[in-house]
Amino acid sequence: MRLYEWFESKNHIYLIMELCNGGELFEKIGMVGHFNESVAVSLFQQMMRAVNHCYSKKICHKDLKPENFMFLSNEADSCIKLIDFGLSQIFSDPSNPLSHLARDWLYKDEGEGRKRNPALSQMLVAILCGA
Repeated sequence: MRLYEWFESKNHIYLIMELCNGGELFEKIGMVGHFNESVAVSLFQQMMRAVNHCYSKKICHKDLKPENFMFLSNEADSCIKLIDFGLSQIFSDPSNPLSHLARDWLYKDEGEGRKRNPALSQMLVAILCGA
């Protein structure tokens, strides 16, 4: 989500941000039931890029869910944007961006060194199978 401008008053900070009027991912899943595989792949790649961008800036979102991804427009091929950084944190240990969170909450060990992020995995299932 783009931040275009910000203003500060004595008691408030005002953010002028990109308008996302396509609705929440959660709402779209409820309306269409599920997405086909090619659309699901595109959405999931965008979600992963958003999370990766946050990590590259040393930000942990901490509230990944379909309600926090918004479609930029109502077009069929609209991109999605990650929103609501109210619970986010800047991580202090650059070698481990998730050190301040419980590892078992963030990643499930799949054996043989494979790990997965339950929040993103659950969102992919919702996109493919419906809510």
